[in-house]
Amino acid sequence: MARSVKLLNLVKHLSLAENHSLTKKECLELLCVNEKEFEIICSDLKSLVFGACVNDEKISILRSYEPLDEDLLFRKSKGKGRVCVLPEIDSTNSEILRNIDSYTDGDALLAEIQTQGRGRRGRKWSGSLGCQVLLSCAAFFDRDIELSALPLAVGLNVASELEKAGFFGIKVKWPNDLYFKNAKIAGILIESVVRHENVGAVIGIGMNVFPFEDGSLALQKREILTLADINPHKAHRNFVAYTLISAIRQACFVYKNDGFAAFKEKWPYYDYLLGKKILVNDDVNKTRGTCIGIDESGALLLNADGILHSVKAGHVEFL
Repeated sequence: MARSVKLLNLVKHLSLAENHSLTKKECLELLCVNEKEFEIICSDLKSLVFGACVNDEKISILRSYEPLDEDLLFRKSKGKGRVCVLPEIDSTNSEILRNIDSYTDGDALLAEIQTQGRGRRGRKWSGSLGCQVLLSCAAFFDRDIELSALPLAVGLNVASELEKAGFFGIKVKWPNDLYFKNAKIAGILIESVVRHENVGAVIGIGMNVFPFEDGSLALQKREILTLADINPHKAHRNFVAYTLISAIRQACFVYKNDGFAAFKEKWPYYDYLLGKKILVNDDVNKTRGTCIGIDESGALLLNADGILHSVKAGHVEFL
């Protein structure tokens, strides 16, 4: 933890410096570290900050870094719950799951660095320091509430709230991703633990705010895009963070009271897969067809030569 704090402190000083650049001597004095410690910090800087430059003369970064402001996020986030920002953690989802009894409904946990961030199917969620918002929220549901469509409800509400905030054109890709044009901008991972009195759900989201590789290369590959690609004037990490927290809290509140039915009418507008020919692989069966929407439970509906298929889970591939 101390190591990540020193790295964040260096990035903060570089952000405030002219041309985001400092000499090695200036860095040593500002950080109060020795040469060996500084080498380790610089190694972390090069691996975690896209475009960081380290040489004998100077240390620099490409753009200023906006740290997450815990107090601001608490004041600006709508709904009930606490907000905590950590410099580093393995995974915000894992941290809440480990200590679920210490969390209350609506609590949000954010981290500047996640060393073991993950998405669905165990995939690693990676990025660059200061380029994303990585957070998890705790929510508690009665044990008789079906949570299978909760990722869709959260995705829909996040897309809707981001649209209100000025990020237009975001779609929801069943079952748990947000897309802009042909590229992913966010992933949602919901994990749960059954307790005696209720079910504790952890809603994690990783949102790309700024590019963390060469922008032209990303556009060419169409693999990832960011909120800055949609609206660079609104792409501020704290603004995005409290918008996400508010959207997740609201989605969970509505879902508890009205279920997925309260969200379903929005689906056609935000449906990224609608009309696309796809294959859904659930590790047992592979279902091919043209996406025609979802049913009342949130299951994906595919039309294969006039035969209707309903798929409840799986990985989507495009044909």
